[in-house]
Amino acid sequence: MSDDTRVERQGDQANQDLRPLPARLVDVLLGLGELLGENDRALLEAIYRRGLSAADLARAIRTRPRTIQNRLRRLTCRVNSPIFRLVAGRCDALPPLRREVGERIVLRGESQRTVAAQLGVSLHRVRQELTGLRALGAMARRDGQPS
Repeated sequence: MSDDTRVERQGDQANQDLRPLPARLVDVLLGLGELLGENDRALLEAIYRRGLSAADLARAIRTRPRTIQNRLRRLTCRVNSPIFRLVAGRCDALPPLRREVGERIVLRGESQRTVAAQLGVSLHRVRQELTGLRALGAMARRDGQPS
């Protein structure tokens, strides 16, 4: 079996697993795309605005369709999380370090280690700030407040 045939078969399976989203959810995702990092924004636009399939996109960037599908799933889960809504909506009310950590890790998807190194703080401190953000998101959700 050639590599092209294998990619086609994987692509067919990956496209079956990608369920179409309601139009209003697509609009929300694309609207929040401005808050995301460049690669995440490009992925959302390729799939939802231009209508590319996971197989087509995988072929274009020379990766497996399942990789695209998994990345898209993680991205949509992140965007739909309470902590994302908290950081996106109430960023100005947060302390400066917590705001910066939230913007870079939660919104843009940067790694904790990268953010710690670039901000000149310990990885432990970054994790503490994320824990604080998660607690705020959980409290807002429990109280029924829009995050």
